Amino acid sequence: MARPFSEEEQEKILGRLRFLGRARDALLLEMGCYLGYRISEILSLKVADVAVAGVARNEIIVSRRNLKGGKGEHRHAVRSRRVVVPERIRSAL
Repeated sequence: MARPFSEEEQEKILGRLRFLGRARDALLLEMGCYLGYRISEILSLKVADVAVAGVARNEIIVSRRNLKGGKGEHRHAVRSRRVVVPERIRSAL
């Protein structure tokens, strides 16, 4: 059964990814853990969604069509999702 990473496990994985020079993978993991987005939602983001002129945005919005349930007959029940970006993620961007 799936469970969230403990803080210790998360830091260990992040440290290993950074050691291996896999900054993108480390950022994907951090965004998933700290923002609560699914991997498909994170991968749908464009550079302009997360930063403007090289400066990280304070909030990120994933459009309805990229959220789970955002397509099909129930799409009207799903709204875009806006999340405030913690400083830890902004500095990593």
